[in-house]
Amino acid sequence: MKPTRLILSATLAALVITSPGFAEIDRNALPEVEEGFSINFFVREPHIINPSSLCFDRQGRLYVGAGPQYRSPKEDSPTDYIKILIDADDDGVAETVKTFAEGLNCVQSMAWKGDELWVANAPELTVLRDTDGDDVADEYQIIYTGLNNLRHSVHGLNWGPDGWLYFTMGNTWVKPNAPKPIRDLQGIKSDDKTDYPLTEVYTRDTYPKSYHPMNKDEKEGGVFRCRPGGHDLELYARGMRNPWDMCMDSGFNWLATDNDPGAPGERIFMPIRHGHYSMRHQWKFDWMGKHIAVAPSSDLFPSVSGSGTGVAFYTSEHFPEKYRDHHLIADWTNNCIFLYNPKWDGALQVPAEKKWKIVDGGATQGGDLGYKGAKGRALFRPTDIEIGPDGALYIAGWGSVYGTEYVPKDKWTPEENAKYQGRVFRLIHKESLLIPRAKWDTAKREKDIKAWSFEELLEDLGSDVHVWRVHGQDELVRRGDAAWNDLVGAIQSGGLSETQATWAIWAIG
Repeated sequence: MKPTRLILSATLAALVITSPGFAEIDRNALPEVEEGFSINFFVREPHIINPSSLCFDRQGRLYVGAGPQYRSPKEDSPTDYIKILIDADDDGVAETVKTFAEGLNCVQSMAWKGDELWVANAPELTVLRDTDGDDVADEYQIIYTGLNNLRHSVHGLNWGPDGWLYFTMGNTWVKPNAPKPIRDLQGIKSDDKTDYPLTEVYTRDTYPKSYHPMNKDEKEGGVFRCRPGGHDLELYARGMRNPWDMCMDSGFNWLATDNDPGAPGERIFMPIRHGHYSMRHQWKFDWMGKHIAVAPSSDLFPSVSGSGTGVAFYTSEHFPEKYRDHHLIADWTNNCIFLYNPKWDGALQVPAEKKWKIVDGGATQGGDLGYKGAKGRALFRPTDIEIGPDGALYIAGWGSVYGTEYVPKDKWTPEENAKYQGRVFRLIHKESLLIPRAKWDTAKREKDIKAWSFEELLEDLGSDVHVWRVHGQDELVRRGDAAWNDLVGAIQSGGLSETQATWAIWAIG
């Protein structure tokens, strides 16, 4: 362990959370895990507070979006940031934390596409680019603006094998200058003629972050998609309140989480094109029957409350076989990660069995807003999950307070920052070997992808690291006819995993 870590650990060991109105919580305690698993802090406060999004880059490094923006910022509030977490010695703890971007609204989702990091920081959807390779974003381009505020906002960014960017959007009102498909969903009448996507590029210093006041004017949420660059934005599915995250399985079938004002409406649902999920229907979330136009909710969250957040589909060789090809879902209110195993019922996925927890921080006492666990319990409020190239599950964890108190940006001191918490956990299976760095951090990652062999690209189509699938497929598509015969041959051979086959099939159109 590095000396700096020892000093930090010794300092934190004497601390407990003493936020007004909350029970004392041991901030060093870890949540309980299923037998055979082990969990540790990958990074924690003061490096980050209130993280809500994770993603890996092409080098296999973890990015985290976090900061003090949530929940009631003003125009001069301190901004959110994106940091790179680097564990170069593979001891399970990030020894280097570097700021990639700052000056952002509340960062609630991220997804890489080539050299672009797409960021949901409502009321903007922003693209960041590092043009000189120093791991600091140089270009900030707003793609859409006028989106809803950070309460029920833009989340769930995912590039699909069809080349579209999918994202979820909550139901708080959007501005009259929002893109027309989004205005139309919410019934916002406007003569605004803004030409989307926007094209002007800014720097960190000139980035004109917008401000959308906090409010509770609720309309309707949905799932949208657009092509690269933000073109051809369209509504994909509708009828949600606050869909948070979505992910695809190995066959390009979506699964997502949605939250309503209270039980029993929290849902795990399967977004399908043109699907309507009953938010605006008279029966709303309580309806559990079958209907040709609506995919039923799963009814997996307990009736006492729940808040589904991050979703991931696990296929890595690290976890034992019974955990593979299953969805992992984070529940923010019930402070847990659970395994979800759906089955097909006609054209829809429905629960094959009840969920079971593999990480358990103990259910919150008294609702969503404050962490009120028993004294000595772990502070574990998961907001997002991602599978790393080593097969570990990385979990973003919110702090003890629902939102930061207003402090002007120039008054945000280290002492103010120290009032709040944030951590990223790392979950591994003790009895299974992690995927060694030598197997995934290979020589090809130092080369320009245009120099990769067909076999090297094909390998990445089956990766658990989403950006590697996207990046490999993009290059195969760029090669066009030169790669077409090889792709067809690989598909017809029957030797591909389902994930590889899915991305390969979409690559040939």
